[in-house]
Amino acid sequence: MKKTNIKEIISRKSHFINQEKIKILRSKKVDIMFLNLLLGFKVIKSNYFMKRLKQLNLKYNEISSGSKKEINLSILKKIRSSNFSKTGKNKLEIWETGWSENLKELSKKKKNSLLPKYYRKNNNLFRINGRLVYSKNYKFDSDLQELVHISVINKFFTGIENIYEFGAGSGNVISKIISAYQNKFNYFASDWSTIALKILKKIRINKNKINTFKFDFFNPNHSYEIKQKSLIITNGALEQTGSEYKKFIEYLSKNKPKLIINFEPISDFYDKKNLNDFVLKQYCKERNYLKDYLKFLNKLKKLKKIEIIKKKRVGGGPFSESFSYIVWKFLG
Repeated sequence: MKKTNIKEIISRKSHFINQEKIKILRSKKVDIMFLNLLLGFKVIKSNYFMKRLKQLNLKYNEISSGSKKEINLSILKKIRSSNFSKTGKNKLEIWETGWSENLKELSKKKKNSLLPKYYRKNNNLFRINGRLVYSKNYKFDSDLQELVHISVINKFFTGIENIYEFGAGSGNVISKIISAYQNKFNYFASDWSTIALKILKKIRINKNKINTFKFDFFNPNHSYEIKQKSLIITNGALEQTGSEYKKFIEYLSKNKPKLIINFEPISDFYDKKNLNDFVLKQYCKERNYLKDYLKFLNKLKKLKKIEIIKKKRVGGGPFSESFSYIVWKFLG
C-alpha cells in the first residue's frame, strides 16, 4: 500500500483553536437529570450505566457568551481560510493510514489504543445541544458519547438479538457496547478499511469477540445478509458519504433490520439564522459531511416506507455535533 503523505490527512493542527482567552464560568458535571434533558427521555439506570457515570470524567464548565461568539467567529475564519479535507469515496487510503496508528498501539497494548486520533489532546472545547462548553478532559465528547450510546440502546433494544456497527473503524464504539452488554447480544462490525478489520478481529472483551465483515457504503455488498432481530448502528461513519448514502439505505431496505440508530452530525437540525448553527452548518458543508439525511428519511416516512421513532440533537466537538441521533425502522 502506498504511503500517504501526512499533510494529506485531515490536519490536527488546523483544528486547533486558541483557548487561552476563553472566559470560563461555573463548573458542572453530567448527571442523570442532565442526560434526561439532553436525550429527550428518562434514562434507564442499569448497574453498568451507573458505574460508568461515576467512573468517567464528565466535568465541564460553561463559558461566557462573549467567548462563545469569539470561538464561533474563529472557527468560521478557519473554515473560510483553511483547505479542509473533504469526505468521499477517494479517502480509503487516508483511513488505512489513520487506523494503522491504532493497530500499532493495540499491538503494544497501550491505553486508549482504540480511541481514534481525531480526539485531540489539545482540545478542551465541546458542544452540548448547541451550546459551547469547556472541559479539561480532552475525551469529554467520547466519554459522553459512551453514555449516550448505552442510554439510547437501553431505551430501544426490545426484541433485539444482534448488534451491527457499520463503519466501525478502530472498534472504539462497538467495544464499549460489548463491555456494557456482554453476552446479551451477538456482535458484528464492518468497515471498508482492511486495517480497521484487523483491529476489530483482535478485540476480545471477556471472551466476547466481534464477527467482522468488509463493507463499503459507496458500493454495498448485497450478498452479505443481516440476521433477523438486528439493530444497526452507525456512529460518525455515514457522515463520510456526504450525499451518497442512498445505496446503503437501499441495502438496509432489502435486509429489513428490526431497528436502525444513526449517531451522526445531522445538519438538518441546525438553524442557520444563529451564529452557532451557521458555523456548524458551514463546517459540514466544507467537509462534505452527511447532507439532507433527515430530509431524505422524512421523504421515506411520507411514502410510509419507514417510521422515525425518535430524533434528537445531542453534541460533539467544537467543529461538529457528531453524535446526535435518529432512531428509525422500515415498515412492512
